[in-house]
Amino acid sequence: MEDLPELRPHPVIGKWLYVPQSDAGFESTAEHLTAMVLARDARIGMEPQPRKTSKRSQK
Repeated sequence: MEDLPELRPHPVIGKWLYVPQSDAGFESTAEHLTAMVLARDARIGMEPQPRKTSKRSQK
């Protein structure tokens, strides 16, 4: 959020960030975010939690 102050916490899914369509810089912010995704920027997305091993796989 420091690099893209236009991002806001989603009102329903708090862990997601979004750019309000009413934001004056919506188009340029969306283009910038798209470029970050295509460049596989580590700041985009969520880090997955480690999977728990099931009892079945331990046998």
